[in-house]
Amino acid sequence: MKKTIVAFLVMLFLCSINIEAQITRDPIQWPFSRYSIWNMPVGTGAIYEPVNMTAPDTYAGDINYFHVNSTRPRNVSTLNGTVPVDDGHWVNNNDSRNVVLTIINNSLEDFRSIQPGRRISPTGKFNGYLWEGGDEYYPNQKEIEQRGKLQNYYGYGIEGAHWGSGLSGLGGTIRLGELLSDEPIRHALSVEVSGWKCLYVDKNDDKMNIDEGDFTMKGFRWPADRADACSGFFGGENECYFGENPVFRMGALLALKSDLDIETMGLTTVAAKKIAWTFQNYGGYLVDDAYGQNNNPPTNIFNFCYELGVNEEFKSEYGYDFDISWDRGAKRQKDFFKDLDKIITQLHVISNNGPKSIGGGGNPIQCFAPAFIDNIMDGVPVNPNGTIVEPSGCNGTPIEVTDFSLNTSTINITVYDTFSIKVNVLPLEATINAVGYESTNTEFATVSSRGLVTGVGAGNTTIAVNTVDGNKTANVEVTVENGISLPSKIEAENWKTMSGVAKELSTDEGGGYCVSSVEKGDWLEYVVYPTAGDYDIEFRYASDVDGSIETTFSNGLRTTGVINLPATGGLQTWSTITAKMINIKSGNQFMRINFKSDGVNLNAVNIEPSVTSIDTKTGLSGGVSIFPNPLDGNMLTISTENFKDVHQIEIYDLLGNCVFKKELIKAVVQQIELDKKNLNGLYFVKVKGDTGEVVTKLYIKN
Repeated sequence: MKKTIVAFLVMLFLCSINIEAQITRDPIQWPFSRYSIWNMPVGTGAIYEPVNMTAPDTYAGDINYFHVNSTRPRNVSTLNGTVPVDDGHWVNNNDSRNVVLTIINNSLEDFRSIQPGRRISPTGKFNGYLWEGGDEYYPNQKEIEQRGKLQNYYGYGIEGAHWGSGLSGLGGTIRLGELLSDEPIRHALSVEVSGWKCLYVDKNDDKMNIDEGDFTMKGFRWPADRADACSGFFGGENECYFGENPVFRMGALLALKSDLDIETMGLTTVAAKKIAWTFQNYGGYLVDDAYGQNNNPPTNIFNFCYELGVNEEFKSEYGYDFDISWDRGAKRQKDFFKDLDKIITQLHVISNNGPKSIGGGGNPIQCFAPAFIDNIMDGVPVNPNGTIVEPSGCNGTPIEVTDFSLNTSTINITVYDTFSIKVNVLPLEATINAVGYESTNTEFATVSSRGLVTGVGAGNTTIAVNTVDGNKTANVEVTVENGISLPSKIEAENWKTMSGVAKELSTDEGGGYCVSSVEKGDWLEYVVYPTAGDYDIEFRYASDVDGSIETTFSNGLRTTGVINLPATGGLQTWSTITAKMINIKSGNQFMRINFKSDGVNLNAVNIEPSVTSIDTKTGLSGGVSIFPNPLDGNMLTISTENFKDVHQIEIYDLLGNCVFKKELIKAVVQQIELDKKNLNGLYFVKVKGDTGEVVTKLYIKN
């Protein structure tokens, strides 16, 4: 039975209905035979045994590294031999996880695996073990896979450097792009659980009788050929598998039942929906022990194996980590992990998963993996499951789009904000799942080919969404608003984006939150919408040490210059400092507050029209000009052609401090020399005469 489930947008721009003729795969990115345990879909004959897993205490992962050798690698020592690898490729020896390193030959056909793949230095030896081969399950596998240290991308791909199971360190890895792409993950996953909590050992079960359907032995089951030392498999007293379910052993194929409707699970994140779909259609192999028994208290952990960089990709999309490194606090409460709880607690073991019934046997519920890019249809000639029939649509019969839905019908954003329209196309297996987007008014909002809406200007527009197949349509109404209108008081913690800071409760008048945990180089950014003019910017701050801050505006690259913040006596002892007469251009723009020092808490920024604190009079007739302005050098020229009584010049900073004063001779044009050592930014020049004074602005570059 082919399952119709919650959808992701699968962007298959196909010109033909013959899928196999159009889609190919790169063996490095999507390795192994279509008949491999990693690529064989779950079958209609699968027998599901419940394991009654509880939600884990936390989620972590093992990172898998990949390196393609140059044409001249050097033999480098491992703990059990040598491996050819380039100098400079280095997995830090301080990484305590059981990382797997896959070293790919320059021919791009073969690879070697090491676990842990840690290296003492960029040119030093590896502090791990090179995979050297193990048991064989198929008669022709040795010739096909070149068993032993050298493994092949086109083979069955069962065994490898996950020493806790003997399974591949390459198969099942979540690769870069897979969690965020519009396509489903079409291979089994590689996962780990805490053996002390979950895994079962039968000391008397010392033989696996595959021909009679017995796929278990001691603490493991096919396709694993071992369990790690914690199971007692290697003898001794080091035994810590305390699970009570005989089907739940190392090597188990975990899966969601095929009759489960994933749309009813209440999953809210696209990444979790993709993982649920993969567990249902391909499953996940248990490849290692996640441990946790030595923590205080013992920690029940669930791990995914993923390629280096996946965590960063995930964080860029969701704003938090995919691998939360065993955190049991705030990170654990994010929506994605709540979704994973719903998935993990409904996993079963496919108990009849065996060498002649991969995925449980019967017909696969998904299509086989496509041909390789070099037109090799498959890496091995033998399908262990025998003659089976793929679902309709796999061999040329098109599967039409029947329906689609959107994650929203209305969007309310501010200028420069973004929002992703997510499309569920049904069924997922439709031959052409492409979707188009169009904004009716790009003056207000644009939309990308993948549904990312960006606010451009204040106003309303409509995003039209339609499927390529079936021409099914829907509209999303978009309202775009301006940024924060100035003048205004901006609560510091209401940033649009930031780098490095945190929030904490404030004891300042009015309570609420303030920005805290500031380090030099951190910043806050807001979208503001001022009318053009001069503004005073008040910073409400607290600090136990002297610090500094600078604020910039993106329209015209206006800046306050660096403002010194004297210590207030504590991080909750509040004071106000003001930058005066900051000229800001009109229109939506980014306002960025850059912290130039550590140890500053910021509660609010109040921006009001300027009323200069420098007293000006109108007794002088005419005007005064100063040049050059901006001042690059040290010589400032003052022209007072209409003033015969000018006798003094004073220069003030934005805080009203006089930084320069000089008596002038009564001349039309004269020059003064400035010591600019501590001067930079915007200043006010006051020229005094017998009958009055005038003030003008001067920008000093240092």
